[in-house]
Amino acid sequence: MQKKLNHLNKKFQQATSKQVEAMINYFPLAEIITARKDTILVSEIPLLYTKNKLIGHIANSNPQLEHFKQNQKLKVIFCGPQAYISPELFQTEELPTFNFARLHIEGDIYLKSTESMLQDVKLLYQHLDTSTSDLFRSQQTKINKLSQYITGFSIDIKSIDFRFKLSQDKSKQHQLTALNELETASIEAIQKYLECFLKSNFPVD
Repeated sequence: MQKKLNHLNKKFQQATSKQVEAMINYFPLAEIITARKDTILVSEIPLLYTKNKLIGHIANSNPQLEHFKQNQKLKVIFCGPQAYISPELFQTEELPTFNFARLHIEGDIYLKSTESMLQDVKLLYQHLDTSTSDLFRSQQTKINKLSQYITGFSIDIKSIDFRFKLSQDKSKQHQLTALNELETASIEAIQKYLECFLKSNFPVD
């Protein structure tokens, strides 16, 4: 099921299942949003997509776990690249704009047994860390000990709203220029932010 918003150009929401899966694979850190009574909670948790479900785990000390236990409906947001696209990049007359990719998913959450959670942790581990196939095995004793402090869950996907504005309503040449700027600007923004963060937290004498 795919929910679409009327205020967006349809071209900015038409996505294939492969594009949705790729978004989650390349940007797995999700914002999970729940609301119960007068409390809204948000957690940043890496998730893995499999068989129309999202799987992950949460620290038992995280207050959002209480929302999860109530089998609350929730929203998950995956954030892709974003960048300002200047009209100066094009020979044709254009307006300044922002290109971005965001994936909004709504679903129902279910908690999992420890055994099932450990299997999911292994899958997530293997997906995120490709340095060696034996890495999970080498960490398994530690992970087994830590399992008492985390709870596994799965999210049954009920609706998908993929909002991506990547100049897909423009010519091929325009798209290439805009995507190149998106890539360059995203990398520069990360570098500048990290430099700023490092200088403010680790000032150089």
